[in-house]
Amino acid sequence: MKKLSEKTYTERFWEKVDVPEQKDGRCWLWTAGKNRDGYGVFPDGMKLVGERRAHRISYALHYGIIEDRSLSVCHACDTPSCVNPNHLWLGTNSENMEDMHRKSRRPAVEQSCKFDRIPEEVRDHIRSLRDSGKNYSNIARTVGLSVYHVKRVLGASEILGKN
Repeated sequence: MKKLSEKTYTERFWEKVDVPEQKDGRCWLWTAGKNRDGYGVFPDGMKLVGERRAHRISYALHYGIIEDRSLSVCHACDTPSCVNPNHLWLGTNSENMEDMHRKSRRPAVEQSCKFDRIPEEVRDHIRSLRDSGKNYSNIARTVGLSVYHVKRVLGASEILGKN
């Protein structure tokens, strides 16, 4: 049996991925640390991609080192924590934005209006979580909103005196 320190970089990476038994086009989800946008992060000790996003590392492990660091590794599935190499493609930032708008994934109008659609009970829950000492990221994960929208709810409550 190998000691933990003897595991390869690739072995350590794949230990943190939930690959479904039926590999019928499903996402392979990153189960370890994630950034505030939901992208998996992993220390890139091999300097394959110059950063720590798990989907970029997965792409590099399957298709080779990404020489042009200006290219994005885009998700065909639109799932930030997915590292399935069959769901990943290289593109420019412009191509990624075009893909996003074509799929209506994050149109600017929807993002600006989303705040107004947050139910009052969710707003109250956000306030109680903040009062209990939770940070913005934890609250956002708990209620399924972005940190931006959590801050807007808390900012609005302070302005309206609803602390």
